[in-house]
Amino acid sequence: MKFQGRQTVRNMLVITVLTAGAYFSAFYVPMLVTPARLSIASRPVDYSFFFRAGQNLPDRTRIEKLASKHQVTVTDYVSEPSATLAIDGYEEVETKGKVGITFTKKYQETLSECRFFSESAWNALTGEHLNLEPGTVASVFNSEGGSGGLISNDISRITNPVTGQSLSVRPVESVLKNDLLFQCRVIDDSDYASLTKGLTDEWKETQVFFNVKNDCYAFSKELFYEIVSSSGPEAALPDGYDRIVRKRLLSNGEEYFFDPENAEKYDIPVIQYDQPDSFVFRQNWLYMPKFRILDQSDFTTTMAVFLLLFIFISLLCFTAVGVILFTRSLTLCITNEEIYNNLKKLGASSAWLQKTARRQVSRVFLSPVTIGTFLILAFYLLILAANGENGITPYGWAGFGLCMTIVAAISSLIYGLYRATLKTVYRKLKIEG
Repeated sequence: MKFQGRQTVRNMLVITVLTAGAYFSAFYVPMLVTPARLSIASRPVDYSFFFRAGQNLPDRTRIEKLASKHQVTVTDYVSEPSATLAIDGYEEVETKGKVGITFTKKYQETLSECRFFSESAWNALTGEHLNLEPGTVASVFNSEGGSGGLISNDISRITNPVTGQSLSVRPVESVLKNDLLFQCRVIDDSDYASLTKGLTDEWKETQVFFNVKNDCYAFSKELFYEIVSSSGPEAALPDGYDRIVRKRLLSNGEEYFFDPENAEKYDIPVIQYDQPDSFVFRQNWLYMPKFRILDQSDFTTTMAVFLLLFIFISLLCFTAVGVILFTRSLTLCITNEEIYNNLKKLGASSAWLQKTARRQVSRVFLSPVTIGTFLILAFYLLILAANGENGITPYGWAGFGLCMTIVAAISSLIYGLYRATLKTVYRKLKIEG
């Protein structure tokens, strides 16, 4: 009996771990797909893209001509300039000493680059009525007011990277919210005109917003391909490429990890225009357009490898859980078959024998599956709470709701297996009612 107890506990621990792992993999799909689809659906405009100055990208006339080919009508077309300028901040410096590696913060007047809009451009793009005072700057967070660790409201100086002209600024307390212009900043019109004097095309961009009527996938796909084919080699940059950081590293005799020649060394994605439908291109191109119908239609195919991998792992773990539950329950009862035979000879009723067998099987099923399920649900809630700067976001709750649906479905299947196992045990022990 001690040997059997030890083996049963080990099996139950394995079932707990497998259940938690299976749910973790199963939850990946709704937690990835649901927030992404809700975010795409809530975008303020149907089509959004920006491009570096000097590129021969489709203008309004070309876009409308292409739209008419697909019986699509372009509406609310807006095109506004933006400029990439240098901002200040603190750089984390790594120092190797006798006690190991230490990190210190060093102020940099030109820490990194950031896209800036004038307040009039912002108002034209968003329909808002922002009115900033000279010498102030507003940062653009996501639609929920979160930064995702990618932007802060801590900025005190803006510098023209070509002329070196700089301006001391004060951030406004309330941040702007827009998913399509996330990580950008907005300044007063007069400050924008002053700071952008002397900028070359390399530091200028154009932002385009428009809506459509009778939207269709074919139009969005063809427009996407035309944007890619019209982009020059100088625009083949990965998301996160920062020319200000690159200049500082090269001046210090260091190499910049985002440069193409260092891509393999630092495992940095390489943008290739001849592979516009690849996962690497869609997820990492700096100038990747955001078209609602294209993103909604292609999201699953773009992420198919990851989704199928996690679904496969989940099915594998749940299959293992089912096999172990069934075989362990059967083994427990069959090894005690002689005891049940003796109890029957002593006059034990079938109902009482079934009750004892059911208690053994239910403990094997109930305890590990319940513990594994609640552990992973608690873990996911912690992840969602940690990722949301103000608690769990609405998108997070929506994804978690689907996770609970998966739990309900899987629990029903496990209960069905439990009932089938019980019938098999009753039949093997010959205690059927």
